[in-house]
Amino acid sequence: MASGAQLPSELTVLFAKQDKAKAIEAEIAALQETLENMPGKPGLKGPLVDSEGFPRADVDVHTVRQHRHKIACLQTDHKAAMKEVEQGLYNYHQSVKDQ
Repeated sequence: MASGAQLPSELTVLFAKQDKAKAIEAEIAALQETLENMPGKPGLKGPLVDSEGFPRADVDVHTVRQHRHKIACLQTDHKAAMKEVEQGLYNYHQSVKDQ
């Protein structure tokens, strides 16, 4: 693009939405890393109870559940943000095609 050229407002909005999605991805990655590095290494799917059904003593069950819940919410938000970006790109390209 030539210097000083302005992006169409539709693209500016799309780039902002894409940046939001990237920020969500970074937050998800940070939470996943935290879960993987916690004592007991519970991760996203590791058991929080022992073989007898009692909470594991080597895992902070409450914190793990909070992080897992936050990841699930962020994944939903990310999916919605990417759907908006996809629809916006489709609409933008359709408008360019129609010109």
